[in-house]
Amino acid sequence: MRILLIIGDQPRHYYLANKICRKFNNVCIVVEKRNSLKYKLKKNYSSLDKVNFNQHFNDRDKLEKKYFTGEGIKFSNKIYKFKNINIEMQKFVSIFNEFKPQILITFGCGIIKEPILSKIPKYSLNFHTGLLPYFKGTAGNFWPFYFLKPNYVGITIHKIERKLDSGPIMHQSIPRLDPSDGIHDVACKAICKGVDDLVSILLNISNGKKPIFVRQRSIGKLFSDKDFSPQHLRLIYNLFKNKVVKYFLNNQLQKDRPQTIRINYEKN
Repeated sequence: MRILLIIGDQPRHYYLANKICRKFNNVCIVVEKRNSLKYKLKKNYSSLDKVNFNQHFNDRDKLEKKYFTGEGIKFSNKIYKFKNINIEMQKFVSIFNEFKPQILITFGCGIIKEPILSKIPKYSLNFHTGLLPYFKGTAGNFWPFYFLKPNYVGITIHKIERKLDSGPIMHQSIPRLDPSDGIHDVACKAICKGVDDLVSILLNISNGKKPIFVRQRSIGKLFSDKDFSPQHLRLIYNLFKNKVVKYFLNNQLQKDRPQTIRINYEKN
């Protein structure tokens, strides 16, 4: 089974690639350059917002290294690096046509566009950090904390279609919440759980099982980078001291349950 991975270059993306490469031999990996995890403020904010901002992204960097590195990067020899796939499309098309993937998985890369979009295989999946349709676009596992719904943190594995994050859903993964979890712990645990589930699904597909896709029935919210500002972090770090999960598990926050989709297969 020929699997093409199109991923970013951050620890979480390498983690997914490592896990898949351990189970499958014929994997081609395309790595697209992403922004550094250590962001810098571009405007003049208050000292409080600067402290929160630096803490948030420094902690994210530390915890990504804790959860996703330590085993090294052990890829096959089919690795191609891009600064921007859409700018270097001709090179990417050549790789795609030569490899002829049976399964395509994207995680942390730019949007797949033509002329590739019309050529992608039946099982073309996006590994989305966030529960669809509730949190589409970017930072899908940040906004649940801001809205005091840590149980809405998760992973959605869905079919790639032209409209961003709107394809039918194959499976969703939700991590177990522990009272000591901070925002980045939950996000990292969601990815670990989602990757394990994805590998299991791929093994079943390789054995002939056919997964069922479920159409998204509601619109949800599409978030972009411009929706976020450092002031959003005040609620998480100053009001709740990064203990939103503890408040939630102690029944001190309003609870409701997201409707999630778990993998099902066609009957023989």
